[in-house]
Amino acid sequence: MCRCIGRRGWSLVECLAPPRGEYEVTIKLSRGRVLVLNSEGFFLRSRHLPGNTPFLETIETPVNREFLDKIARLNPEDLLCLVVESLENAAKHGSVYASSLVKECRNLVEEAKASCSRSS
Repeated sequence: MCRCIGRRGWSLVECLAPPRGEYEVTIKLSRGRVLVLNSEGFFLRSRHLPGNTPFLETIETPVNREFLDKIARLNPEDLLCLVVESLENAAKHGSVYASSLVKECRNLVEEAKASCSRSS
């Protein structure tokens, strides 16, 4: 049984999120700031040069759903399309986590993909 059954909105997006790493969903918000979504949650990732060092420092800050709605002006339906695409991509390229989630929630993934193709 799919662990994401009964979830809606941001909860569904978070439940179907791909694993951390190469296939996580990223959305550029501004120069040097990216919204990241993966199986660990929603994060604001920023990079800067600390002090007088020649090395970039990456900072990840967890963000809440209010940030997504009001500041980033995102909606869960649009993000769900990106999440499902990234999840399937991760599964195709060897992610055990993604493969098991796609298999477990096949019907939900297919419903999301169908919804995305109708709204395009």
